[in-house]
Amino acid sequence: MAGGELWGQTVLDVGLSCDARLAMTDFPGVVSQEVGQPLDASKIAASLKKLYATGRFTELRAQAEPGQGGVHLLFVGRARYFVGVVQVEGTPSALEPRVLLTSSRLRLGQPVSDDVLIAAQKHISEILASNGYYRAILQHRLLPDLATQEAEVLFSVFPGKPARFSDVEFQGQPGFPPSKLAKVAGWRHGIQLTSARVERGLFRLHQFFVSRNRLQATVSILKREYDTKLDTEKLLVRVESGPLVRVRVEGAKISRSKLKALPRLSRWRSG
Repeated sequence: MAGGELWGQTVLDVGLSCDARLAMTDFPGVVSQEVGQPLDASKIAASLKKLYATGRFTELRAQAEPGQGGVHLLFVGRARYFVGVVQVEGTPSALEPRVLLTSSRLRLGQPVSDDVLIAAQKHISEILASNGYYRAILQHRLLPDLATQEAEVLFSVFPGKPARFSDVEFQGQPGFPPSKLAKVAGWRHGIQLTSARVERGLFRLHQFFVSRNRLQATVSILKREYDTKLDTEKLLVRVESGPLVRVRVEGAKISRSKLKALPRLSRWRSG
């Protein structure tokens, strides 16, 4: 507000200046300070509080300018925008666009803020890295609609070349040669290690142990190590093959293939 000499002077008019298409008529009954009444500090404070509580602003202040026979009161605000359409362009061929779109975790109508956009960009970057795109560059733009206060969010992806798989290290008690397990998983030197390939590899290892009566085996990804100099990555996998489990059925005839299909105690997971 301007100097203290304006307090108590008659309010000639009340206006709103904002970066969106908002006017005082959009907030009937919200402003406590009335035209024709003395400019009152408590009423200005109440008006600011009520206007801010509408959720339509991120910043708000009041200013008064002297006029003929009183003061002109103006509320100056910065509008809050809300998530509208979200788009991702430049998605690499190894991924479906909806995967990156969903990973942003942005919801329709969600208030837009720098923190929200930074978090969304981080989530997308994590998905890109989990598919080998460690050097991906990600940018975002906001396309605000001044009339509706909705903002289209556009993410632009520059994926670059994906890292190549270099090696896998099996820790724990695998019970089988590392080369054998890597072959079973399908993790070959030089491939792009997408999240789908990691999951398929874990599933194949799961099936491998089950077929050998290792029904309590556990397989999990400990870490994906990225070498920034060579642009390659290595998998660290923990395997506990567990004891041999023999299942025998008495009093009924069940084929060996059906018997193997009954117990599914082996566990596998990633992350």
